[in-house]
Amino acid sequence: MQTDLSGLLAQMDLLRRKINETIGEVRDKIEKRHTEGPHTPDLWSQDGHDHALSIRRYLRLRRRRDQLLPGDLFADPAWDMLLDLYQAELQGRIISVSSACIASAVPPTTALRWIRVLEEEQLLLRIRDRADGRRVHLELTERARCAIAAWCNEAFGGAQDSAVEQQSFG
Repeated sequence: MQTDLSGLLAQMDLLRRKINETIGEVRDKIEKRHTEGPHTPDLWSQDGHDHALSIRRYLRLRRRRDQLLPGDLFADPAWDMLLDLYQAELQGRIISVSSACIASAVPPTTALRWIRVLEEEQLLLRIRDRADGRRVHLELTERARCAIAAWCNEAFGGAQDSAVEQQSFG
């Protein structure tokens, strides 16, 4: 009985140490993310909330422009998809491939071609839905997320405008 209890205590102590190590690693990653690269807001920050609203308004204005003028003059499906994905991430939403196709405002075959190009450029990833293997979601890569955050900071204002101007994303 005593041996079982001491073995259990040793296992609990090992688990506690592993948890503390993991917490330290997460803290380091968070600190590194805050000190490197452009400011990437999240949903819980005011910048993240403001950027999500600004992107929604920007995309709505683009659709309105397409109603007022010939839409094929201004088609930019890849950019529309990237912005829609970024806005969704800021709002904690997941975007399916079909939803991204709709956001692109082009025919589905054209949108799927652009999704493939964005994958090849390592700007987004396809993620299979764990609950329903038939469904596929899209997620921005860190590279895309940083580039779009930089653009949002410049376009809509943000915490680190001057740092963004000096950063290259090519």
